[in-house]
Amino acid sequence: MVEADPKPDLVTQLREFARVSTIDLRVDYLEPARAERFIATATVTRLGKPRGANVQMAMHDETGKCIATGAAAFALREPRH
Repeated sequence: MVEADPKPDLVTQLREFARVSTIDLRVDYLEPARAERFIATATVTRLGKPRGANVQMAMHDETGKCIATGAAAFALREPRH
């Protein structure tokens, strides 16, 4: 059994990214970013068919303190054939 590569190649990623347009983006900065490393997470809260997605995001410093949150709405275009 052959497992799928979990990381698409750069060309595939760029093609997918080209299909996305930002409709709305909000970032709330909660604390100064003073750490050397950060952890960013994102959760898709709604994936509408055929054309919309809503995402909630958070950024934590290396101690686990939340330093920023965000929310975004994206328009998704169908791939070109």
